[in-house]
Amino acid sequence: MQKIKYGLIGSSGRVGKEVKSLMDEYGNTLVFSFDIDGEWQEDVPQVLIDFSSPEALDKSIYYAAKFKAPLVNGTTGLKEGHINKLKKLAEKYPCSSKF
Repeated sequence: MQKIKYGLIGSSGRVGKEVKSLMDEYGNTLVFSFDIDGEWQEDVPQVLIDFSSPEALDKSIYYAAKFKAPLVNGTTGLKEGHINKLKKLAEKYPCSSKF
């Protein structure tokens, strides 16, 4: 299986820590993270995984466009306006969410 370089938004949260643990278990490499403690980057991620908060969605969209990376969004509590922003992002970059 091909290993990937990934970015994690919401990395210090409960689910973010679980995602990191699982991704590491399969030999993938965290190269970017963003959370309430700030931003860390070692390389350009091939995919972004977001388990943050609705308030962080604009940053997630910004980073997906910046890195030209697919965004997998598992954030709960998104409203219609958030979903519309994700649909607009999906016109340019692969995007997965519950819409």
